[in-house]
Amino acid sequence: MSVVADTQTDSTKTVTLNDTTTILMSRTPLVATGDITDATASLTGDQWVLNFTVTDDAAKRVHDFSKQHVGRHLALVVDGKVHGTPRIAAAIIGNKYQIDGFNRSDAERMATAISNGCRR
Repeated sequence: MSVVADTQTDSTKTVTLNDTTTILMSRTPLVATGDITDATASLTGDQWVLNFTVTDDAAKRVHDFSKQHVGRHLALVVDGKVHGTPRIAAAIIGNKYQIDGFNRSDAERMATAISNGCRR
């Protein structure tokens, strides 16, 4: 997960999303592959979700950042592509996260890509 920035600085980069919208994103991720200990896809209700677990250190970074930046956006980046920019609705607590809104193939592909990155 990376931070979506409001203004261009030396520590941001411009990224083009699938719909050709461009966003500014922090060059340094808030959560990197090495921080993720597990990733799976699952069907919850009638939609597919990406579940992932992070280390305690990463969970603290996410909590501290999200507490200070409610209303801002994070970018979900897998294999170098942004797969969503969810808005922070409240401080994020814990080390198990779930992001919804995927179809089965996308959720499974991202979970596999993240899991493979965790084993490097």
